[in-house]
Amino acid sequence: MNPETGRTSHVGMSTEQEATLGLQTYQQVLSQSPSITSGQEFEMGETGGKPSRRRNRESGQGYDWQVSLIQDGKVNAFCLPGERLSFTPASFRWLKTRRLSRR
Repeated sequence: MNPETGRTSHVGMSTEQEATLGLQTYQQVLSQSPSITSGQEFEMGETGGKPSRRRNRESGQGYDWQVSLIQDGKVNAFCLPGERLSFTPASFRWLKTRRLSRR
């Protein structure tokens, strides 16, 4: 059972196999898309991209998140097995617009 969601899932591979597949896919994405490694958008990813440290402590698991900001004009964000997150600058702009429209 997932301690964060309370849901039970059935995966046909081990946790190690999932993490290996996630790493391979993450490396493939990074090799095909230029990464943003500095500037305002990068700083947003560093502070806003990582899941809450408080929630990680509550679940009793230590996570080692790898977060990348990839250069792409599309709204896109995804998480891969093995604690790998990727975002595009457009996804931050979209989220900001959504937050402002709800006020």
